[in-house]
Amino acid sequence: MKYAEFDRYTDKNGVLRNKLGATSDDELDDFEHYDKATFAKKLAYYLGEINILHAFREGNGRTQREFIIQFALKFNYRLHFQNVTQQEMIRASERSSLYVDNTLFEKIIFDRLEFIK
Repeated sequence: MKYAEFDRYTDKNGVLRNKLGATSDDELDDFEHYDKATFAKKLAYYLGEINILHAFREGNGRTQREFIIQFALKFNYRLHFQNVTQQEMIRASERSSLYVDNTLFEKIIFDRLEFIK
């Protein structure tokens, strides 16, 4: 299992960086203009990053999924993880953390993402 590298998430003073690159809600507006495929790819990336940053076993997956669900809702997408097996999520997580490959997360998300506006 790969864990977060401190330098990737902090500035020179040790302050956590915002991986979204935004300091306000206004700066997140670009997410509203992404098509479904691009949005799914971004969500998969952040899910992978969150998993690396907080790679604990018990309850972590549920927390990560709920965060991604709420993030998607902010941009008028409904996302659910129903019918995703634990094994699918484990495979996606391993591939993401070991090989920096989020394609399995991306497929899981894309197949369950629905624009609601």
